Amino acid sequence: MKIIPVLDLKGGQVVRGIAGQRETYQPLQSPFSASSGPVELATAIFKRFGLNHFYLADLDALGGEVPSFNVYQTLTDAGFLLDVDAGCSHLEQIEALFKAGVQRAIIAMETLTEKDFLARAAEQFGGERLLFSLDLRQGMPVSAYQEWQNQTPLEIVREVVEFGIQQIIVLDIAAVGTGSGLTTGSLCQQIATQFPNVELISGGGIRTAAEAQALADQGVISGLLISSLLHQEKLTRDQIDAISTP
Repeated sequence: MKIIPVLDLKGGQVVRGIAGQRETYQPLQSPFSASSGPVELATAIFKRFGLNHFYLADLDALGGEVPSFNVYQTLTDAGFLLDVDAGCSHLEQIEALFKAGVQRAIIAMETLTEKDFLARAAEQFGGERLLFSLDLRQGMPVSAYQEWQNQTPLEIVREVVEFGIQQIIVLDIAAVGTGSGLTTGSLCQQIATQFPNVELISGGGIRTAAEAQALADQGVISGLLISSLLHQEKLTRDQIDAISTP
């Protein structure tokens, strides 16, 4: 299982996300970085933990503003691998992400207004370059697409897989930054059972290194999104090395 640090970007700074209340997010204060700038913080994380693959959520773009393509480009030019959620709803936006060096473009359920966009994106770019973010709040779908608001997460996943997407992030926004423990474990297990070829990434609320290790041992998810655990110094490089797989 790969440990994937989270960079929540807002106003050009990395902020600390708590329970999806984005209007309250403040610049992240980390004990191993004097700056909350994305390049400085990513560099500090790499030097301390050896991690160079990041999940970046552009919160301004998710709110309807122009994506920070210059930030993505600077990070990828520095050698970092990025999975970016910039609220993409047009193929041209995804193309721009790839031109900025982004490894995988995330299509988030919370901002997706038409599900057929997934099929068009998978056809044009290939499912291996796309991640679908199954966005939940306390287990319930969070979607701009009305039909999905009334479906179960498993029903949504079935449609997404039929569109050619094989990589899915399962994220309960209400758990992010709370330290309450991963709340999506049971759902991830159900998805893995019904769709064994789907690569799953999850995170939100991870409390301890032991919890992360247990998730790795279960073998259900291939990637774990974390932030607070790193910046609260509850996870060491040796523990990450023990948990991680290439």
